[in-house]
Amino acid sequence: MAGVGFVLRRLAERDDLGSRFGAWSAAAAITSGPWLMTVLAILGSEHWGRLHLAPWAHESFRVVLSWNFCLSIVLAAPFALLATRLAADDLYLRRPGLLSGGFVALTRLALLAALPVALLLWGFLTDLPLETRIVAIANFMALTALWMVLGYLSVLRDHVLVLSSFLAGTATATVLAALAGAAGGATMLIGAFTIGLTITLMLAAMRLLHEFPAQTRDWAELRASIRPYRVLALVGLLGAAAPWMDKWVHWAGPLAELTTPGLPNRPAYDSAMFVASLALVPGMALFFVKLETELFRAWRSFFDSLLTGASLAELDGLRRNLAEVVARGALSLLLLQALVAALGVLAAPLLVSAGILTQAQAPIFRLGVMAAPFHTLFLAAMVVLAYLDARRDQLWAVTVFLLLNGGLTTASLAFGFEASGWSYLLAAMIAAGFATALLGRALHRLLYLVFIVHNPAVRPHS
Repeated sequence: MAGVGFVLRRLAERDDLGSRFGAWSAAAAITSGPWLMTVLAILGSEHWGRLHLAPWAHESFRVVLSWNFCLSIVLAAPFALLATRLAADDLYLRRPGLLSGGFVALTRLALLAALPVALLLWGFLTDLPLETRIVAIANFMALTALWMVLGYLSVLRDHVLVLSSFLAGTATATVLAALAGAAGGATMLIGAFTIGLTITLMLAAMRLLHEFPAQTRDWAELRASIRPYRVLALVGLLGAAAPWMDKWVHWAGPLAELTTPGLPNRPAYDSAMFVASLALVPGMALFFVKLETELFRAWRSFFDSLLTGASLAELDGLRRNLAEVVARGALSLLLLQALVAALGVLAAPLLVSAGILTQAQAPIFRLGVMAAPFHTLFLAAMVVLAYLDARRDQLWAVTVFLLLNGGLTTASLAFGFEASGWSYLLAAMIAAGFATALLGRALHRLLYLVFIVHNPAVRPHS
C-alpha cells in the first residue's frame, strides 16, 4: 500500500524545484486533502463572509462544514480502514480485480450508514431553509465518499491525477462561490463546496476503477474477509473520534454558542484549532514520502527473509534493523514538527494582524501547534502498528487518546476560557508516549508475534 509514496520519493529527490514541489504537494493532498479543502473553505468564509454575507448565512456555512466534517469522518473511518486492509490483502495475494469490488461494496455500506445520520441532523434537528438542508445533506454524503476513496489514492501510482483532482475541486468551488456572490447566501456556498468535493471524488474514483476494473464481490466472501479484522472497524471509529473529543466537549459546555442552524458550536476555539491543525500536514507528508517508504523496505526485507527460510539470528538482525528505521523516522518526524511548532508559535501575532485569528484565540492556537508534534507521532505510531498487524495495541492507543482528550477537556471547563487548548496538548502528549511504548514493545516481540500470535498453524483464528 506504500504505492505512490515511492513515486513521490523519487520526485522529491530530484534537483529541480518543480518536481519537489509537486511531490510534497501531492503528499499533502493524499494525507490531508479533504481537511485542507475544508479548513481553507472555512477560513475563506471567515474573511469574505464577514464582508459580503449576512451574519446568519456566514454562521450557517461554518457550522454545516464543521459538523459534516467531524461526523462524516467518524462514520466513514471504520469502513475506510477495513477497505484499506482488504485492498492490501488483495494486492499481496495478486487479486487486483477484487480491490475495486471491495471499494464499491464498502463505500455503499458507508453511505448507507451516513444517510440516516445526515437526514436526522439536517432534516429534523436544525432550523434551516429547505434548500440549505438539501445541500447540507449532499455535502455530508460527498465527504463520506471522499473519505472512502482517500485510502485508495496511495495504491495509484499517479501523483499528477491525485494533485490535479484536489486542485480542480478546490478551484471549482472557489469560482462557483465567487460567481454566486453575496446573493447566493449559505446555500450557494455549501453547494459550491459540495460540487468541488464531488469533482475531486469523481476524478479519483474514475481513475481507481480504470486502474482496477470493478468486479462484483460476493457479500458472503466479503463478510468472511472482513471477519478477522472486525477490531479495525472499532479502531477506525475511536481513532477518528479521538481528535474531535475536545471540540465536542466544548460544543456541549457552558461557553458554547447556539448557532442559527440550531446546533451548538464554539467558534473561538474551533477556528483557532482548525488553523493549528494545519501544522500536522508537513509531518504527515514527510512520513508518507520518506519515512513510510523506508519502513516498507525494512518490513519487506524482514518478511521476504522469513518466507525464504532465514535463520533465527538473521531474522533477529532484520528485526533490529526495522526497529532502527522506525526510531530514526520518529526522530526526523519530531524534529520537523518541532520546527513547524516553533514557527507557528512565532507566527501567531502575524496571524492576528492578518485577521485570521483574534487576540483571544492566539493562546489556543499556540497550544494547538505545540500539540502537533505529539499528534503526528501518535498517527505515525498507529501506521507502524498497522504494518505489524498489532490491532489490539492500536485499539488501546486510540481508546487512551479518546478518553484523555474528552476527560481532560471536561475537567478544563471548570477553569474557564483561559484553560482552552491545554487538554488537547496534554492528551496528545500522553497518547503519543503510550502509542510509542506499545510500538516499542511490538517491535521487541516481533518474532513472537510472527511465529506465535499471528501464525495460523498455532492460532487458527488469529
